[in-house]
Amino acid sequence: MVLERVRKDYDVLAAKYKELKERFDRLDAQQKATDADFSQSRRTQDELSAAYENLKKESADFLKLKQRHQEMTAELEAEKTLSAKLDEENLEMKRNRIIQWVLTGSGIVLVGFFIGLFSSSRRQPRSSLY
Repeated sequence: MVLERVRKDYDVLAAKYKELKERFDRLDAQQKATDADFSQSRRTQDELSAAYENLKKESADFLKLKQRHQEMTAELEAEKTLSAKLDEENLEMKRNRIIQWVLTGSGIVLVGFFIGLFSSSRRQPRSSLY
């Protein structure tokens, strides 16, 4: 009777052991799969972290370049305005110089005309026999 009882306990414990062993094997397989997934996730995270840091460095350069571009654009606009103003002043100076030469030439012609007019009236008339 004790032997039979021990056998029954043994059979129950053996069944329980078999069930626990199967459960352990399933959990062990799940843990290995989870570890593999975790390892892959870790590598992916490391790659993403490296890509993020690289992007952050490059974007810092981009932001500097963007700011420099804006400064250069503003400077170019200022230079264009100055150039247009200087072109206008240059054109005005050329016009003034032309007017000055025309007036100078007119003055010379008038002075010559008056010199000729006054100098001929002081002379005696020429004889028409010549």
